Amino acid sequence: MTGFLGVLGQLDILHRLVTIVGYAIILSMILTFLLSFLSSIDFVRPWAAFFRKVTSWLIEPIARRIPAMSLGMFDITRTIAFIFILWSTGIIMSFFGNVLPSGW
Repeated sequence: MTGFLGVLGQLDILHRLVTIVGYAIILSMILTFLLSFLSSIDFVRPWAAFFRKVTSWLIEPIARRIPAMSLGMFDITRTIAFIFILWSTGIIMSFFGNVLPSGW
């Protein structure tokens, strides 16, 4: 392949993009999950609100469908949603890594 698409294919742009976005989502979810257990950190601070905003579109729809459960001060509903999303993100990243031909 020659031209612009050939150069992009040789650089594995799509594989790298899927990997970077997947790991960024996972890292943001882990930070949001850990920050939710720290009572001294509120999500009004700009950096904490950023991580909450990045992950809320993933966690909120799943957390709404799971019955509310808590263990003392810990919200188990969000923990279950967090584990499910980590699992599904790993599967999606694996799927794209295996299905996309190398050089894309």
